[in-house]
Amino acid sequence: MTHARTSLFQRLPEIYHIKDAEQSPPDQLRAYMDIMDEINARMADNIEALYHDFFIETCDDWVIPYIADLLGVSHLSGDAHDLRADIARTTRHRRRKGTLGAIESLTFSLTGWAAHAVEMRERISWNQHL
Repeated sequence: MTHARTSLFQRLPEIYHIKDAEQSPPDQLRAYMDIMDEINARMADNIEALYHDFFIETCDDWVIPYIADLLGVSHLSGDAHDLRADIARTTRHRRRKGTLGAIESLTFSLTGWAAHAVEMRERISWNQHL
């Protein structure tokens, strides 16, 4: 996704536009700045593509195994949509690690059965030692 970019030459003060037009041959600075604009546009597009590859939802298909390797996910098979969902689910479980919601979600992901986890310390009564 490219955005409309302002030319580097357009950003220069007007005096440089006038002096560039007066030179022989004219518009040398404009030609140089156009080359710089092209390089700048390619770099910006590359940076934007790299940014999209940071996230499993927006990355290219060739990046999926590398993200999976970083997370330690194995047994990758299936189409790209299933792999993305599996890695996103793994990321969600790892972020919630140690919580009751994570236990419930992980149980449902592995078995397909609904589960409800309860902390037993809230349900246990205890008496002071006499």
